[in-house]
This record gives sequence, structure tokens and C-alpha cells, in this order.
Amino acid sequence: SAKVNGQNVWTVTSYPQANGAQGMCYSITDLEGHLILVDGGFDLNSELLLNLIMQHNSHVDAWIITHPHQDHVSAFNNLMNSNLGFDIGTIYTIDLDYDFYESVVNNFDGGFEYYTAFLDAIKDQNVQYVHTGDQIDLCGLQMDVLNAYDIQDSIYEMDPANNGSMMFKLSGKEKSMLFCADVTALLENRIKEQYGDKLKADYLQVAHHGIGGTMSSDFDVFVDPEVAFMDLPGWVNIGDEKSGQIRQALIDNGTIVYNFDDDPKSVEIR
Repeated sequence: SAKVNGQNVWTVTSYPQANGAQGMCYSITDLEGHLILVDGGFDLNSELLLNLIMQHNSHVDAWIITHPHQDHVSAFNNLMNSNLGFDIGTIYTIDLDYDFYESVVNNFDGGFEYYTAFLDAIKDQNVQYVHTGDQIDLCGLQMDVLNAYDIQDSIYEMDPANNGSMMFKLSGKEKSMLFCADVTALLENRIKEQYGDKLKADYLQVAHHGIGGTMSSDFDVFVDPEVAFMDLPGWVNIGDEKSGQIRQALIDNGTIVYNFDDDPKSVEIR
């Protein structure tokens, strides 16, 4: 198999949203031809994703859906419900409680239809619902699930899709990346107390795009990444007070910060 100095190399690439909005869309590819996708974003990203899938023999080894919000799951829903002839090895996602989420969704984000479309999209697929503490072999990468919705835990009654979204760390032998999805400040202290230095990573996907209610810049600086990805357009990143503060704190920490003015940008996990 293809290796560099005897090691596999995984390339993590962030893509902007074709509609010019915030959203989350990543691919992870390796020298052995695997394709892992994370979320995907809005409908208009469907063509980009389909092209990636076709380049990998119409096969996705794993598709991680962190949570079923419009800016994360719409392209996935669109592709899956269009019967385009590609196949997915495993879909990893959170196990939201349908009735509870339906009862509170309009207090937070609305858009319950994206969740029902997601459930339609996965009904005939190989789905693995993840839980906090799970460790998964993801095409040779170690995937540690650090946060995922749990109906038994009252903390997720507040903004269940965002706070219950899948936070995970991918680790190779030498490098790692922390994906924070849309977890908000509500969980920041608990996550830091629970994991401590395990949160430190070479690369970081900043929580909740670095806007409204997200975890503080103190959290991001604690992770101490070489590179941080803020999944939003540059004009928001610079103009929005919260995300501007987070961006500046990371830059002051010596971190390279990418937003959608720079994308697609890639980092390597070895």
C-alpha cells in the first residue's frame, strides 16, 4: 500500500459553502484511496461532494454527520435522497431523541424538517450511533468521541442538536485534529475538566464556527493548535465581534487561522 516513510498520511481538507454562508464540510483522504466525509453543509455543496465521491470510485468509507442542522446536513440529505448510485460504508452520527427534539426544536434553531429528511436518508444505510467515550478505528485513524447527545443527561435539554453534536478527535501516530462541531459554551468547563490535556491537538475545527454562544477563546488557546479552521466567511470572521476575538486570540497564540476566504485548505495527519 502507498505509504510515506512507512506511514499512511491522511489529508484533511475544509471546503467553503457554495452559498457564501457558514457551514461545515470536510473531506479526509489517505494514500490508500479511502474517503471520509464530515457533514457537508448546504444543498449547494452537493456537486462538490458528488465530484469527490466519484473520484473515489463512487464509495465513501465513512460519513460523519455531527448533527442534523441545515448548514451541516442539507447536502448529505440532497445526495442521499437523489439515488445517485454511490455507497457508504458506515454513517456515524448522534442518537437524538425524536420526540424530545421535536418538542423543543423551535425554541432553538427550528428546521426540524432537516432532521426528518436526514432520518429518511439513512433508513437503509449502515448507521453507527456514537456515544461519549466511544473509540473507533476510522480507516486507520483513531477516532475518540468526546461528546455526543445522551437523553439521560439533562445538560442536553438546552439546544440539543448543537450541544449534543459530535465532538471528536482524530489521531495518527504523530498528528491529531480536534473537531468541536457546534458545541456551545454551556459544555466548555465540563469538557475541559473531563479531558484536560487530551484536548490538545495539532489542528482544530473551532466550535460553532466561532460565533454566537460558542466556546471561549480560552478553550481554543488551551487546545493550542498549529492550525485552526473557522467554518465561516472571512467577512463574518473579521466583522463579528465574537469570532473576531477568537480569531485574534488564536493568532496571538501563534496559530494559523483559516476561514472561507482561504479555503479549500488542507492539513496532514500522520
